[in-house]
Amino acid sequence: MHTSYHRLVDSSSPSNVFALAVPHLILWLMIVPPLCLHAQSPILDAYIQQGLDNNLTLRNADLTIQHYKEQVRQAKGLMYPAVSFEATYTRALGGRRLSIPVGDLVNPIYRTLNQLTQSNQFPQIENVNEQFLPNNFHDTRLHIIQPLFNSNIRYNLRLQEESVAIPAAERAAMAHQLRYDIAAAYYHYLQALEALRIYQASRGVALELHRVTQRLVDNHKLTRDAVYNTEYELSKIDSELAKAEKNVQLSSSYFNFLIQRELSEPVLADTLLWAAPLPPSTDLEACIQQALTARHEPEQLAAAIQVNQTLLAMQEHNRKLPTLGMAMDAGAQGFGYRFNGEQWYALAGLQLSWPIFTGFQKQSKEQQTRIQGLKLANQRELLHSQISLQVTSAWHERQAAEKSLQQAAKAVDSARSAFHIVQRKYEEQQAIQLELFDARNKVTTAEISLSIARLELLLKDAELRRVTGL
Repeated sequence: MHTSYHRLVDSSSPSNVFALAVPHLILWLMIVPPLCLHAQSPILDAYIQQGLDNNLTLRNADLTIQHYKEQVRQAKGLMYPAVSFEATYTRALGGRRLSIPVGDLVNPIYRTLNQLTQSNQFPQIENVNEQFLPNNFHDTRLHIIQPLFNSNIRYNLRLQEESVAIPAAERAAMAHQLRYDIAAAYYHYLQALEALRIYQASRGVALELHRVTQRLVDNHKLTRDAVYNTEYELSKIDSELAKAEKNVQLSSSYFNFLIQRELSEPVLADTLLWAAPLPPSTDLEACIQQALTARHEPEQLAAAIQVNQTLLAMQEHNRKLPTLGMAMDAGAQGFGYRFNGEQWYALAGLQLSWPIFTGFQKQSKEQQTRIQGLKLANQRELLHSQISLQVTSAWHERQAAEKSLQQAAKAVDSARSAFHIVQRKYEEQQAIQLELFDARNKVTTAEISLSIARLELLLKDAELRRVTGL
């Protein structure tokens, strides 16, 4: 019994794991730049990439970016001429009419002239009675509009191009947060597996205690109640095992949910990641500088500030400079679709607009844009302070978690050593059964505390990487 439990305990001893990992860690530290270092896991990296590829929120963010890019294409299109084919055809009946007594005015003169000339050179004409609405009339043309000088078009294009950076930075920040969420869920899954392993190992020890106790009872060295006590301890461990199995299933389902898979899909556990020691983080100032340069939130705010500056420049030019455009029509119009020489026409014109006075409305809009720019600048300073505070807090939290892990490892070694001593005394009938159960429970509790401390360190390390933008 002693040998089997000692082998079980030593196989997961933190000191042995550290001893095996030290040469690899030294080589790794020589290769990787020492800036907020963290352990790598190909399995976890593959899961993170799968989560990024399947995440519907990120897909919507990609569609938003495409939407902004289409707005850039539309802004470019304003520089080109707008050409349209237009045709109208009118049929009219009734309505107001225009009566002109041309015959009554001219016919007497024409009759006199015919009499004087003794001829019929001057015919009699009818009075004019024309309706206002054109009947059987068409206007078929090409309509062309070309801006010649308009500063708004140029600045609008710049605005749309710069605006693309805002959703792009927002999408990058969302992906960065998703990486952290997936990694944290994976660490919880590994901890649930470790807790399950600990309870399974504890049950194996309890079974061995039950066997030894049964042997002592058979040899009339203990009474029958000792066997009942071991069976009671086994039932308690079975209850904890059921809870541990439930936690494994729940953590696995939540992890699959984050990476957009079926909730029942098996999750591959990277035991090397769980057992490997984390390299120490660098100094606090280096992590803060890393965060200020790598985080996407300042990038998003910088893009908003640039858009604000471009908008202000557009408003200033719009207030001072004129706009010049050209419009041209070429086609045919007239009664009936004849398209003869009498119907063809071409018409071109220039339009100049120069603002002189608008009741100070444009100046007020410029001032609003300047105020918005000041607000963005204040937000940038506040964001830098918030990032520094986040990094400082995460850095100290990680340091504390690292120390807690060291203390938890020492507690496990002490609990195991105490159990070995009590175990030998019990086999020699120098310790009561209650002492043995208490020592065994302390080992289990210490190992669970060690797994929780390791989980806490992994989470704090992931949080430090998140706030530093790694």
